[in-house]
Amino acid sequence: MTRISRPSRLAALSAMALCAAAAPAAAQSLTYTVSPAYVEGVTGNNGWFNSGIPGGQNGAVTVTYTCLPGTLLIQSCPASPERFTHYAGTLPNSGPRPPARVLAPIVRSAVFVSPPVIPITPPPVTVNVTLRVNPLDPASAPLKVDTWGPGAPTVTRPAAGAIYDAGSLVTAAYSCFFDDETSGRWPVNPCAGPVANSANIDTGAADTPATYGARAFVVTAKDLAGNVSTRTVNYTVDELPGKPALTAPAAGATVDARPTFTWTPPADDGSGLKRYRLTVTPASGSARTFDVTSTTNPVVFQPIDDLPAGAARWSVTFVDQRDRTSVTENRTVTFKVNVPEAPKLVNPVARTANPQPSFSWTPAEPGGTFTWEIAAAGSGAVLQGPTTTPGTTMTAAALSPGSYTFRVRQVSAIGRLGAWSAVASFVIDQVPVSTVPQPPVAPPPPSPTPARPKAPPVQNPGRLKPRAGAGVKGVPTLRWIRSPRATLYNVQLFRVSGTKYVKVLTAFPRGTSLKLPAKKLVKGRRYVWRVWPYRGSVRKYTPKPLGVSWFAVKK
Repeated sequence: MTRISRPSRLAALSAMALCAAAAPAAAQSLTYTVSPAYVEGVTGNNGWFNSGIPGGQNGAVTVTYTCLPGTLLIQSCPASPERFTHYAGTLPNSGPRPPARVLAPIVRSAVFVSPPVIPITPPPVTVNVTLRVNPLDPASAPLKVDTWGPGAPTVTRPAAGAIYDAGSLVTAAYSCFFDDETSGRWPVNPCAGPVANSANIDTGAADTPATYGARAFVVTAKDLAGNVSTRTVNYTVDELPGKPALTAPAAGATVDARPTFTWTPPADDGSGLKRYRLTVTPASGSARTFDVTSTTNPVVFQPIDDLPAGAARWSVTFVDQRDRTSVTENRTVTFKVNVPEAPKLVNPVARTANPQPSFSWTPAEPGGTFTWEIAAAGSGAVLQGPTTTPGTTMTAAALSPGSYTFRVRQVSAIGRLGAWSAVASFVIDQVPVSTVPQPPVAPPPPSPTPARPKAPPVQNPGRLKPRAGAGVKGVPTLRWIRSPRATLYNVQLFRVSGTKYVKVLTAFPRGTSLKLPAKKLVKGRRYVWRVWPYRGSVRKYTPKPLGVSWFAVKK
């Protein structure tokens, strides 16, 4: 048996390693299939998969990978199958047009290695592929997915539900929004309506009943991938009566809150008068309408109640026997009303150990109701109220020791808000804990454990909304069922931080809902909250909270 010296063995092994390192990579491959197949005009357009794929807007393109190692070993192969949904093949645009996106080819890699060789280990071989809509055609478009259509078009004219006089000239006005569109605009007429923008829409012909009737004006927006969105506006063509002529009050006038309105009938009354509709719209608040059937000329009308003080506009609608209408222009006027003077507080408390002090007052005039509020001294933050009561006395909900202010004002019988009373400052003294209503002593909800990071413990979550574990956008409003005999609720909000809870808010609403302050929430974080009812009749909180739940704020 021939022995090989140690230097000779090392030289032989080195030669083997060099041969392995020099092995060609052509023997290794990374291939893939795409499902569904890209078919122009069916599952996509212009190199984009679109909502024609199974699942539509929420569908996905599935890629399955195959790695062939040849003479080497597979170190890594892309996970298979891989799903690509909307936005695939794009990245957020960091340029001047966010939230539009830019193209970003999808590249996947497989790594192959040689068996270990001493003393030289050959470097790994990496095979990269750029995913394309057609795996068999390297010249096909890079794989990209846009399954969402553009935003719905905006149609200004015709107006939805409008009735246009037969033969009248009404020009179309509509637009489409593509600034945040993933794939871009369809190359030819991406925003299309029945007629071009600014062209006359179909309004039939005057005195020709055959041309009257309902119309549908449809505008379609289309993106480069072939997704579409539409907006349909329905309107009606009919023979309409003429407009009344407004007489008084004059435009810009300042008049009493119970003014006299006058107008003259139109020369063309269509099928004959059925009624007038007087509309008075305050600058703030809801519009008021009055039906008037007078056939005099001019028409005179006075409301039986005062109208809200301040600026307002008024108009008159003529309604004929076929319920066809015509509306005058709006006139702007100002109404002046008398408001109640401030109530006078009767011996307001200045300092007390009672956490639920009472206040009384004398009204400025008979009738009406009263609105009161309690605020923190210094900051002025309103803690209770505004609350309305028909009586001239009130009892506060439980307050913590500290300094507060109280005030009240009268609301007249027709709803006019009077002046606030003088502010009464008062102090709630600290008393032994046993005499002060406090929530039951309890630790904060157990911190979530690493084993269940997505499901903090809950208690009666069905009594609270949003549902446990819900993802919310923006600023949520917390809601809960009413607890028997509860006069207020202690709501506590905790931010989940790792395995701990950090209290971020304590509130004492009297109702069964609470809109959270936006500054208390952080996007992408989870929050646990609980509600503890307080029963004023026995001055105690319930032994257990009404419920404990949690939600997550979406990014």
